Amino acid sequence: MLWRAMNRSLELIRRTARAVLPDEVRRRLRYAARPLAPDLMASACAHSLVTPLNLHLLHELVQRLGRLGIEGDIVECGVYRGGSAAVLGSAMLGLGDECPRKLWLFDSFAGMPAAGEQDGEFSHTLKGTYVGSEQQTRQLLEQAGVPGGRFQIVTGFYADTLPTVEIPRIARCCTSTATSMSRTS
Repeated sequence: MLWRAMNRSLELIRRTARAVLPDEVRRRLRYAARPLAPDLMASACAHSLVTPLNLHLLHELVQRLGRLGIEGDIVECGVYRGGSAAVLGSAMLGLGDECPRKLWLFDSFAGMPAAGEQDGEFSHTLKGTYVGSEQQTRQLLEQAGVPGGRFQIVTGFYADTLPTVEIPRIARCCTSTATSMSRTS
């Protein structure tokens, strides 16, 4: 619903721009926001804790990386069931082969870890909740058309696993957690 209205608005802006802008400006806008497919958005919403508006904004942020010529991979820490990962992967593919990127996904898929002393009271109620699914994440990425070679799932709590992985260059890192990363460092 909301995402369909946003996609219609983006398409109208794109058509208007094609009609009135000079060729050079249109060439520079080749990475202008491309709408998310309604079926991908519906699936992503069903498998994410992120709101539809924020999923749309994640999509736009990745496309903006292409427009601005920012190089590097995309990292998501806290994948849950893969909804936002599918959106990030789809947007990444929309940049084309001239912007080869990899999507790095970090999650334990075992639910939230125990909160530390520095975490808020609410965080202490979350241990073991939000159990994700690596298999579901892979299925959503496949549905979004993201080839297996363009993403890497790293299983474990990202406070432990992120420092062990060598990512050449990070353009965007998304984290979603209610507990402190530093508690296991």
